[in-house]
Amino acid sequence: MFSTKTANCEDIFAKLKMLSLCSFYKKRAIYCVRELRKSSILWNRFLELKKFCLGLTKTQAENIF
Repeated sequence: MFSTKTANCEDIFAKLKMLSLCSFYKKRAIYCVRELRKSSILWNRFLELKKFCLGLTKTQAENIF
């Protein structure tokens, strides 16, 4: 159980890192978020993992992007 949670947190922070790297290219930052949102399953999983790892509510997690 612990290893799964750790893997999930590593997954979410890897995605957050990817988005922050994209922010160096302002036009590409919007593209990265759009690509992530294209798959509603991936986007919802991303929000759930972020909420779990960072202790945010779903609304707070959504407001980050």
